Amino acid sequence: MGFLSGIFKRERSRKASVYIGKDGGSYISQDLKTGIFLEGSTEKIRDRIKALLAERLLSIGEEDAKGEIRRILEEVNTELHSQGEEVSLIAFHQLEKYIALVHIGVSRAYILRENEIIQITEDDTQGWQLLKSGLMDEDKLRESALGRMPTKLLGRSSRVQVNTGEYYFTEEERLLLLSGEKALKDGDEKIWDTFSTSNYEELEGDYLLKIL
Repeated sequence: MGFLSGIFKRERSRKASVYIGKDGGSYISQDLKTGIFLEGSTEKIRDRIKALLAERLLSIGEEDAKGEIRRILEEVNTELHSQGEEVSLIAFHQLEKYIALVHIGVSRAYILRENEIIQITEDDTQGWQLLKSGLMDEDKLRESALGRMPTKLLGRSSRVQVNTGEYYFTEEERLLLLSGEKALKDGDEKIWDTFSTSNYEELEGDYLLKIL
């Protein structure tokens, strides 16, 4: 049993406070606790990757969610590498008080508050390392090709080290998973202007937004 059996769904649900873009890169589990955001490759390959992930991600436990997701992605990486396929990916699992995040590549996770936007993942690019070291500012990062060239992707090499993190949330914060390319093009201010709306069904592109 996998994706095609309905473990993961693509439709948006206002009642469930989960909204998904139209481009097919975002999926949420039926219990709304586990989500995947993928970019890169073809839709057929993305669907196959999500099918590989879906059943395993449903069994994530509460004690070591990050570790379990990391091990799952490392297993999937081996198959992708053997097929010459690679993607940028974020996976999350929501627990009672925090979100466990595992990611690799240039896809980004943001937290949206009443009047604030916070990026909670770091890009796997040379540009991001230059930004952290103070050798490049955010404006130059958006303009530079170094901000768009991933140093790591799932499937790129036979062994992979994914990034893990966690975020302790408060009520009515929103988790936004978004394309790194779009984030660099638009900047935080435009992203905030776009996703501060309640008319998520009208938004174009690919994203996953979950009200926590």
